[in-house]
Amino acid sequence: MLPSNNIVLDDNVAIDYNNMHGSEPFVRNKRIGGYFEGAVSGLGDDAVTEGKYAAKGDIQLDDNGAPYQFAMSSFLINNVLEAVLGHNQLSKEASYQTIVDSGFPIDWTSTELEGALPSLCDNIGYDVPLSAKFMNRGAPRFIFNKDEMSIKFDMTLEVWDKDLSKKYLDLNLNGMFIKF
Repeated sequence: MLPSNNIVLDDNVAIDYNNMHGSEPFVRNKRIGGYFEGAVSGLGDDAVTEGKYAAKGDIQLDDNGAPYQFAMSSFLINNVLEAVLGHNQLSKEASYQTIVDSGFPIDWTSTELEGALPSLCDNIGYDVPLSAKFMNRGAPRFIFNKDEMSIKFDMTLEVWDKDLSKKYLDLNLNGMFIKF
């Protein structure tokens, strides 16, 4: 998906990681493992600094303490995503047939969406099959630790005709928040 979306990173952006002191890489159960600490440099003013989204060493998925709980953090995840998606946009098409084949719980037609989009049927007709394109606006923000997994993001949803040949409208969804 990334190559087909022309992701461009600033030449100054780098991800640095180091093996954590006292934790050499190992092989166990036919898997290689190791504990690393990381940082993203070169983001300048785009670096994630907002409170809980910039928390370092907060994963705490086990009770063993360091090093694993410091190997990942909201800080690192969010800064990597900021480097990749902060100024780039990914898009994904979902044709009407793809939506139907996925077993989506509502019929993706103008009539079904009329409740959420008043006057849609007045403008394009009743029972018109619709397709969609989903695009990020900026980078999402994650919290990932033993107590919470959540994501906050902005996106644009384009509503198209069945064949993705005529765009009807753009919906900008701001501050979407999903908590798992």
